[in-house]
Amino acid sequence: MMGLSLMLLISGSTTPTVQQVVEKAFHYARLNPENVRDWSKKARKAPYLPRFQFTFDRRLKNNINLNVADQVSVNSTGVTVGPPEQTQIQNADNDMNFEVKAVWFLDQLLYSKDDLEISAEARELAQERERILNQIRQNYFKRERLAQEVALLKKSHAPNLDQNLKQIEMADATAVLDGLTGGWFSDQLRGGL
Repeated sequence: MMGLSLMLLISGSTTPTVQQVVEKAFHYARLNPENVRDWSKKARKAPYLPRFQFTFDRRLKNNINLNVADQVSVNSTGVTVGPPEQTQIQNADNDMNFEVKAVWFLDQLLYSKDDLEISAEARELAQERERILNQIRQNYFKRERLAQEVALLKKSHAPNLDQNLKQIEMADATAVLDGLTGGWFSDQLRGGL
């Protein structure tokens, strides 16, 4: 069973071009250069939108004022200490303040640290694209070379062991290309099933 699927992959005449493989691999890894351009456009529009700040403040105050006044009266009947007069005042204040601010950072229109971060990310993405491109280049052309070798071995009626070893190497290169394209490469070899 493995031999049949391996032969299908080897003899498939619908081998995609290396450029198609690169495009699919970049798309699968989400490394399209358009992403960086979109980030940059969005970063340029960001200063036009305000940043909202919300604050909440709650204060509790409890004031107690106690006034005691004794009345002393001296008259012909004697000295009288009168009923004490007492006043008690209690104030409880519960203050809650809400504040909403809209703040624009218009200096970001001229220079934004987001531009530096996007630039650094773009460099990292370019390095990753280069790494993927090298893997594709190595495995794609290795696979092409091996396919030609297998075809020559079949024509010359070489021993099956030699053919099988070349087919295993070819399957390895195909697996790497599948890993980089999310299985798209093998689908194309099978005729886009």
